[in-house]
Amino acid sequence: MKDWLRRWQEFTGWLPLLAVLAVVGWIVLGASAGRDDLVRWLLELPIVTGYALAAAGLAYLTWRRWSYRLDDAGKAELWRRLLAGERGAITVYVVNAAFYLALVVVYALFFAPPR
Repeated sequence: MKDWLRRWQEFTGWLPLLAVLAVVGWIVLGASAGRDDLVRWLLELPIVTGYALAAAGLAYLTWRRWSYRLDDAGKAELWRRLLAGERGAITVYVVNAAFYLALVVVYALFFAPPR
């Protein structure tokens, strides 16, 4: 157990400690109520970054779940057609990218902190 804790000390020790320090800093600095300055922005940055990572992760999982999965031969054929400039392949690629970006926007709006 001691070796396991030593190996994963970043996650078992430091991460909870940093979370506690962030909460204590939030409380000590007045929870930034009614402030529009650099301190408030620096306090909110890790929280907003966490929301953005959650939005990107959920968008990826949704995209992976609902997008069509090509095998290796299909991927090679799609990329061959893309590089050849075929309109159908470009349409598939653009629609796939637009779907993913739309998911990122939807999840980002869902996770956006209220103002």
